[in-house]
Amino acid sequence: MKRFGIDISTWQPNYPYAAATKEGVEFAIIRAGYAEKKDDQFENHYKAAKEQGWDVGAYWYSYATTEAEAKKEAQAFLKAIADKKFELPVYMDVEDPSMKGLGKTKLNAIITAFAEVMENAGYYFGVYTNVDWYRNCISGSELNKKYDWWVAQWASTEPTGIDYGVWQFGGSTNFIRSAKIGGVTTDQNYCVKDYPAIIKNGGFNGYGKSEPEEPAKEPEEKPAKPAETTGAIKLTNEPLYASSTAKTAANKVTGTYYYWDNETVNGRRRITNAKSRVGVEGQVTGWIAVSNASKPATPTLSKGTAVKLTDCPLYASSTAGKSAGKVTGTYYLWDGKLMNGRYRITNAKNRVGVAGQVTGWINAEDI
Repeated sequence: MKRFGIDISTWQPNYPYAAATKEGVEFAIIRAGYAEKKDDQFENHYKAAKEQGWDVGAYWYSYATTEAEAKKEAQAFLKAIADKKFELPVYMDVEDPSMKGLGKTKLNAIITAFAEVMENAGYYFGVYTNVDWYRNCISGSELNKKYDWWVAQWASTEPTGIDYGVWQFGGSTNFIRSAKIGGVTTDQNYCVKDYPAIIKNGGFNGYGKSEPEEPAKEPEEKPAKPAETTGAIKLTNEPLYASSTAKTAANKVTGTYYYWDNETVNGRRRITNAKSRVGVEGQVTGWIAVSNASKPATPTLSKGTAVKLTDCPLYASSTAGKSAGKVTGTYYLWDGKLMNGRYRITNAKNRVGVAGQVTGWINAEDI
């Protein structure tokens, strides 16, 4: 997955948004402000980007040289973006010359202070900087485990040794495509992470105010025939076949499923994804090997249950295939709802059920 987008600010008034869409732009990261002042084009850019159907992120150009200044800037950032929704992270822009000589320890502390304000307000936080600063001014490898990165490297080859989510590959100098979009010189980026899914499913960036995702309502059809051995089974990355004879799996499934009937054909059984769909014609999810169909379903836990985790894979959503990292410590079930074999968790008891305070998702079997 690699999506093309731009970053814009007061320096691009009257931007040719429609032309940018025609050139393939799918997202914009917009400067919301700098120091403690709001960017005078932020509102215009935000409105226009949304009208184009782009995903939107925001950034704040920082001049902070102390933790206290960083917190003040972050508060100004929060005020500027209040009541808006963002599908990409909100970033602290770390590149001002006044910061360069602070040293890695102090600069890391400044970034962390800024981040804490944003994260405590329910935002998905990231850091913007260039590759040189990441390696020589910031202890990037240390903070990489905590935050997402938007990294600038104006070159034809992507940055190496950095787990970035967005790569700014060009601006006034561009080795990949024209520096201009719609006749305007524009900073250009590739996004390589599915931030809209991460942010919406996690309840970040204004999306926490909506209701958590719910499984689709089950059909009310009456079963065509009763099934005798149709208990629940817990599956993890289980190969799913289109038929009892298919040689290659169509995909893999994770979560709680049910035997559709009690028949075994060629060593496989049919499954469905809801108890009310057992035996209902047209409601077969697929076939799985019988040898893998004897796992008991994970018991349901309640909202607020404390769970102790050690190096537990953490996922950005209930359907993400790859973990975003690992967590260790005591966490709490955010709502107690099991979706696709996973629970949402939060890192403090007083954050249970609070919009925007979901740490991520974990597999029920890891509890």
